[in-house]
Amino acid sequence: SNEHERRMLLFALSGTANAQQLAFMQRVLESLNNEDATILSEWFVNHPSQEAIKHFTSLAAKDFAEETDLTFALAAMGDTNVVNWAKEFVKKKGERDWVGYYVYARSPLPEADALAQKVIQGGDSDALVWLVQGYDDSRRTDRLDRLKEIVAIKAKGRKLILWLRRALDDMAYHGDKQAESLLNGLPVVDSEQ
Repeated sequence: SNEHERRMLLFALSGTANAQQLAFMQRVLESLNNEDATILSEWFVNHPSQEAIKHFTSLAAKDFAEETDLTFALAAMGDTNVVNWAKEFVKKKGERDWVGYYVYARSPLPEADALAQKVIQGGDSDALVWLVQGYDDSRRTDRLDRLKEIVAIKAKGRKLILWLRRALDDMAYHGDKQAESLLNGLPVVDSEQ
């Protein structure tokens, strides 16, 4: 089908285009709907631009809680608006709060890190689990420092330990020795209960 062919082309483009092709990629992006734009989101995380941020924001149509792929791409591109949104969003307490904490973990911005550190100091178990899950897919260079701080929290529930183990295991699998030693210091849990 045409749709399938278009998608395959987008995957090929995102794997081969380089930074010199930013203007071209920008034009491609502007012709896409939400679903197709997410195929290119990884490319734009590697080559962020104000135009891309603007376009992903308009695709998300301010519905950051529902349009999570676009929201996380914006966070990873260093968009300040999505971090400000997350900060207000998690104050309201709802079933999609996890989205806000993933934004903190994925954003390279210092203010997102400051918000994450507040969560770690606050010690709320659910918020910590969501932060850890967000760090699992984060490119923040200091994510291990934050995971270390969470590991150091005295009273940790099974669910938090389970997700810490998962995130650290992923990092250890990719050759991170520090993650491996942190992992070895955690008790083994086989379920969230």
